[in-house]
Amino acid sequence: MKDDELIIRYRNLLITVAREARNNKTTIDTMRAAIPLQSNPGKRAGMHTIIRSLQKQRALLLLLLGRNKAAAKHFFNTADPKKIAEETVTY
Repeated sequence: MKDDELIIRYRNLLITVAREARNNKTTIDTMRAAIPLQSNPGKRAGMHTIIRSLQKQRALLLLLLGRNKAAAKHFFNTADPKKIAEETVTY
């Protein structure tokens, strides 16, 4: 594999991680809005468990992006995950 291919894959990986963190945030917000509509306490508790799991996963993804802040600034001129998620994946 050439160096250019590795650079493109690394850039695309950062974009994918940022998008996954954004998608987790959207899912968390949607589930939080749906909790009061549930009449079954068991389902509400299950939704809270899923939300906590997604929050942990999102925190780890953001930690991964934070550890690659220098690369993000190099590729995107920003370390903001929201702006990175809006970038297009190159092939």
